[in-house]
Amino acid sequence: MSRIRPLFLCFLLIPAIVQADPVEEEMKTRRGYWKIVELIDNGTVVGPDAISNHLPAGGVFEILDSTILFRSRLDNSKQAKVFAIEPTVYPKQVVISSRGKTDGWGVYKFDNDRLVLCIAGPTTAQPTDFAAREGSNRMLMVLEHTDSPPPKYTPGQPSSIHSTSYLQPLPKP
Repeated sequence: MSRIRPLFLCFLLIPAIVQADPVEEEMKTRRGYWKIVELIDNGTVVGPDAISNHLPAGGVFEILDSTILFRSRLDNSKQAKVFAIEPTVYPKQVVISSRGKTDGWGVYKFDNDRLVLCIAGPTTAQPTDFAAREGSNRMLMVLEHTDSPPPKYTPGQPSSIHSTSYLQPLPKP
């Protein structure tokens, strides 16, 4: 009986010693399709009806492991970007890359079931807050889970990925 007690205590302590990978824990419930429902691009509010025309992916993409999958609005080709997250710092950080080069970086947070993301290009300083004022060269996005996969685009759709309708500049602070 006295030998069993130390062995039993060992099994109780093992879960406390073995900690889960914070990246894996963060990603567990974040896989799936996401849709951008709010967007501010460099100080300009992009209305909900204009989001799909404003972004190359049409505002819907899939997160699978550490990859963002979407369809190009220009030629309907499947596209992929790789991302890395750092969930143990505040604010949480993300780096997005493709073909071995950094495409953008930023910060993210989860607000209930919404993902809030502020990103900038690689030539702009990495954001440390959730703002995209005019001249910042940042995008602030709010995303929600969706059951719908990214749309397929057909040839003949407008090739312009930027729309000027439903765009409103933010007021000066």
